[in-house]
Amino acid sequence: MEILKNITITIIFILLSCFVISAPQIYINIDPVFYEGDEIEFAFRMISYEDESIKYTSSVNCPDAPQALLELKQAKLKKDQPFYDSYSFGILDEDFEPGTCTASVSIKEPYTFTETRNFEIKTKPSFEYHITLSKKSITQNQELEINYKATVSSPVTTTTITTPDKKTWSLTLPTTVKLDEIGTYVIESTAEKKGYKTQTTKEQFAVIEKPAVIKSVSICNADNICNNKETSQNCPQDCKPEPKPEPVPKMSQVKKSSQARKITSLPVLDQQLEPELQQPTQIKTQVDELEPKKVFTKFLLLSGMFFMVTVVFLTMRAMR
Repeated sequence: MEILKNITITIIFILLSCFVISAPQIYINIDPVFYEGDEIEFAFRMISYEDESIKYTSSVNCPDAPQALLELKQAKLKKDQPFYDSYSFGILDEDFEPGTCTASVSIKEPYTFTETRNFEIKTKPSFEYHITLSKKSITQNQELEINYKATVSSPVTTTTITTPDKKTWSLTLPTTVKLDEIGTYVIESTAEKKGYKTQTTKEQFAVIEKPAVIKSVSICNADNICNNKETSQNCPQDCKPEPKPEPVPKMSQVKKSSQARKITSLPVLDQQLEPELQQPTQIKTQVDELEPKKVFTKFLLLSGMFFMVTVVFLTMRAMR
């Protein structure tokens, strides 16, 4: 078993060695750091140890950037002769977040092999910023508190408010305003912080003439009077439950009732049968009277037998 295991490992090692030797070497040349406004691009070369035809792709992968479509290219490599190519990802704009990206070149056919190289993105980080309102709607000349929330301390804010008739004026946050023009107002604000990206946000609120009155659509008015469309189901406070109708008797019950009426309509027959029905009661009474006499008779018989046995026993003992 140990010999077979060693042979298997040797074969696998030889196959892997052949694969590594046959796969071309790929060298990626890319800057280690890119800044806002730079073009992300890299050059690469491949050197094969034999003449071969391959299909390959090149790409850049950043965590917060969309993945570009891969273009499958074909190349004929000559033994020990370098093959050159390049790849351009695009201009690094302010939407990119700082982080680590990866440049890669992958051979897809007739085998798979990939070479990668990491590089850094150096851009300004973003921060969260939004407007807060004490209410989303207010009445005329009612106070409205306007403020902001940010994940960085003391950003420089610039805020404007646009009225329903398209007039605009500036605000300094936080602030409190009173407005009398009815309609929708729009607040736009930007926040700046050194070393961070500029953030912009927008918020809306409404000024109304008077508070909206919400009318109840319930049928039940709870006035202890059952009227209009009130019922015991939709208004049990005012309407008492309706009495349940008596159940209709079944045909079998009707037949039994009629037979009972026929039997009770024969009083003469009942009178004739009454003495006979009383006979079992009289017989039971007589049996009850005989019970004590039977018990006393049994007692006398047992006592006599016990006396005779005692006499016989004493006589036999005296004869000895």
